[in-house]
Amino acid sequence: MVLGGYGHFGVRISEALIKDNFPVIIVGRNQDKLAATVRRLKQKYPTVDITGSCFDIHKDLDARLKELKPFIVIHTSGPFQNQDYMVPKICIENHVHYLDIADGREYVRDISTLNDFAMRNNVAVISGASSVPGLTSAVIDEYKPQFSELDHLKFGISSGQQTPGGVATTHAILCNTGKEMPSFKGAKGTIIGWQGLHRVKLPVCGKRWQSNCSIPDLDLFPEYYGLKSIEFSGGVESSFLHLSLWGISWLIRFGLPLQLGNYANLFYRVSKAFDRFGSDAGGLYIFLDGKDLQGKPKSIKWYIIARKNHGLYIPTIPAIVLAKKILRGEYSAPGAKPCVGLVPLKDLLAEMSDYDISIFN
Repeated sequence: MVLGGYGHFGVRISEALIKDNFPVIIVGRNQDKLAATVRRLKQKYPTVDITGSCFDIHKDLDARLKELKPFIVIHTSGPFQNQDYMVPKICIENHVHYLDIADGREYVRDISTLNDFAMRNNVAVISGASSVPGLTSAVIDEYKPQFSELDHLKFGISSGQQTPGGVATTHAILCNTGKEMPSFKGAKGTIIGWQGLHRVKLPVCGKRWQSNCSIPDLDLFPEYYGLKSIEFSGGVESSFLHLSLWGISWLIRFGLPLQLGNYANLFYRVSKAFDRFGSDAGGLYIFLDGKDLQGKPKSIKWYIIARKNHGLYIPTIPAIVLAKKILRGEYSAPGAKPCVGLVPLKDLLAEMSDYDISIFN
């Protein structure tokens, strides 16, 4: 069962599972959008069991789980920044495995508070099966054996202007813009959302502006990997849009009484007006610094670059890979945890092989 199964990310997860002949229940609140998505997928995959279920997950999830009895629920209905754990708790109560693509810092970090509940009911509950921390941790796990000591991590995401996005992603960024972020290991002074302005040069994409963003990795990775410091930033391709939001962040920081999150739909529509000035290429970069196995300084730079708007697939890949493993009985560890170190990088890259996505290092 894919919650938000006709949304930007949900429909890609749904189709990837259907393509491998897994029966899927697509869930959403809009009957017309739901019916259109189910109809299109049935025409494309006529031999697979594809059904739609129209309901509000915040009101009817328990009843629908009891009725439809899915083996696993994949939650894609963000933003997760202000959500509680109602959905995973209902899944646990019904003995249904749970995955989400959350990037909300507290939501992913604290999912382990449900660990005892999940263990008692023998279900897997995994949060953050997305670009962060699912993919980012897989990259670190791939290269960590080359280090005797991993000291510093600097990483970030830059989206292509033409890549279709979602209001939920825009909302998540706006909610932190101009506001003080919770501190983390190695943070230098006060960290303000969408400040810390700098540029990073990416293969294919060229130089892109980057600014501070709040993600679960900031809290999780220093503990998991023994890091001394960590930096994460996000950015959009359009310099005008990026710098405009940076300017607004100063107004919010100095007391403008405006809740930017309430204007996510407006900001999203304005950003789409700039698509003709941008490209379809975006990427993620990861810079690792520490000491090699002989104790000498060592640095690794790793990039994943998507063209043709295929960057929209990357946040879905960890959830797809993990869902397939759970459905095939290849992952059966009960308990609730963030998606850190759960999927090897090679498995994630194999799932991306059909897309215009390249690795540079």
